[in-house]
Amino acid sequence: MKKYTEDDILLLLKEIQEQLRHSQNQYESKTHTIIEDSIIELSKVHGLQFKNCLDNLIQKINIEIGLNVFKFDSVSQERWNELQKVFFNGLGPRAKTMTIARLFGSRI
Repeated sequence: MKKYTEDDILLLLKEIQEQLRHSQNQYESKTHTIIEDSIIELSKVHGLQFKNCLDNLIQKINIEIGLNVFKFDSVSQERWNELQKVFFNGLGPRAKTMTIARLFGSRI
């Protein structure tokens, strides 16, 4: 797997945002706004703060998917899956622990 930097992750998010901008789903959920706000916040922080903000973003979007039955278009879904994979595999043991804890409904 490619080694991702914070800039690579921001680029992935911007690609998802651009796809959502052209999608009709933009106004049906808060997803576009959540991603837009997160890009702004993530561009201001680095290191552990970046990982924490990214974890919060992933949780918020997964809530939108789960509770509001939001669905990405196929291109955005591929990017979203890649982003989650990067967070789990590419951002170190803390990210893995947070992801596993989230699966079991707790926070570490």
